[in-house]
Amino acid sequence: MGGLGGAAIWWRNLPARPVQLAPGELLVVDREALAKVDLEHVHAELIPSWVVARGGMRDTHFTQLRREAGRDRNLGAILQRMHQLADTDPVLNASELLGLISTWNAYLDKADQPWRMEGEILVNRTGGTDLLALRTYKVIHDGHTQVGDRRYRTLVQRRADGTSLVEPYLGHMRSWERGVILLHDRIKEYALDEIWPLLDPDTTPDDPIAAAFAGPLRAAVREGLGAQTAERLEATAAARGTMIDAITSVHARHQCGSQFLISRLPWSGFQAADVTRLEIHAAAARHQACPDVRPEEARALVNASRVLQATPDLQDAAERLTAWVAGAVAIHEARHAADDARLDADGVFACSGCPADLGRVEALEASAYLASFAAPHQGVMSMFQACALDPDRLPDRAAAVAFLAERVGTTCEQGPPDDLVERARGVEIELFGRLTPVDLLDFPVSLPVADAGAR
Repeated sequence: MGGLGGAAIWWRNLPARPVQLAPGELLVVDREALAKVDLEHVHAELIPSWVVARGGMRDTHFTQLRREAGRDRNLGAILQRMHQLADTDPVLNASELLGLISTWNAYLDKADQPWRMEGEILVNRTGGTDLLALRTYKVIHDGHTQVGDRRYRTLVQRRADGTSLVEPYLGHMRSWERGVILLHDRIKEYALDEIWPLLDPDTTPDDPIAAAFAGPLRAAVREGLGAQTAERLEATAAARGTMIDAITSVHARHQCGSQFLISRLPWSGFQAADVTRLEIHAAAARHQACPDVRPEEARALVNASRVLQATPDLQDAAERLTAWVAGAVAIHEARHAADDARLDADGVFACSGCPADLGRVEALEASAYLASFAAPHQGVMSMFQACALDPDRLPDRAAAVAFLAERVGTTCEQGPPDDLVERARGVEIELFGRLTPVDLLDFPVSLPVADAGAR
């Protein structure tokens, strides 16, 4: 959690109370005033600085934020109220704080501006201060996904802040009216660090589920992205996997006292300045009982980086893979949006044939999983992601996935059947009484993998 240590409970789904900054006042977009606000600076620098600041510096950073954003009196008023509520009691004021975040986003959306905020209340169970945690984003795709005869707005958001708060999901759906949101950074990380290494045709993963899905995943990538893109990814998958293994080994020594952290792994590996730092730390290893980086780890990272950087058109392939994975997430979340619109007045969601102990949330997840399993190009990838859920952390959802795997005639350890799409469609009819394809409309064929501002 970075500077927000000790927080244990996340509040996100509280109903947001309607916000009135003054009795009876409606916010009207002031485009002239908004044009004077440096919104990139506000979202990338000023909001994060305020959120992580403590003590007297917190007011100092808020003053700077208020001065810039307050060029538009509406944004200034929203922030002033947030500041007051967050510093008074963020837990007691959670509903209004979340409503203010929604108001901020709606205001900028109405003004056709691509900047957004998301937030939670972090409750400190160790006796420390409860906190309002904010993350900021830039919308890099604004389109629609169609489910049956309805279209749902689909946003891809890229993180703008540099804080260490990490979202525990790849996408989410707040309500069917507001559509679905895909989190670019989390999806990119999943595509490059979880899917790409499995495309190595010469290695069998140690994990039995990954081993069962590796071959079908390679075939799905070839079908979905084409032979040329697949060949570039397959040829470099071993190098990417080597880098991830080396970083895992480095971080494992945090248990013996090392504080060395490799916080990010660029799509193309490490550049010259990073290589020099790795080599310096590796050279000091022989003098350390718990070394930061061992020489063999540094060599692995350096050599694998050279392989990636020497491969022509690899960035294009990585960007296509990222968009392909994002498409699967969009299908899953769009099905959630369609199901949200189908809930009855009591919030009941019918699943005929589901186990009696399958709860409402798990039934909704099962519906979304099935829709993504039935996607012609992304079904295998979607099933792999579902099967990789941690049963210790999410036992009910893992049980729902095991149930679905059984219904399509397999287990996660056996991997997907050859006719997964057809079987998933049949199970959709059996459990939910529908056969409604989910279609990605105007979805990008590639999404950026380079850091913002870099190539």
